[in-house]
Amino acid sequence: MAALTMAIIQGNEFCDNLTTATTLAQDKMRDMMRLGYSGTPATTTTVIENYNSISGYAEYK
Repeated sequence: MAALTMAIIQGNEFCDNLTTATTLAQDKMRDMMRLGYSGTPATTTTVIENYNSISGYAEYK
């Protein structure tokens, strides 16, 4: 019973993190669509945000 309870708790935590990451990614995509091509950088390099760059979500980038 204890092992099952722990598995359920871990599964719930994973789903919560996945939901948060999906919501943050959707918000970022909406921002990119709103800016359009004029808001993109002129270089072809990939830009990766640092961890803790999204306020309130230190573990996401």
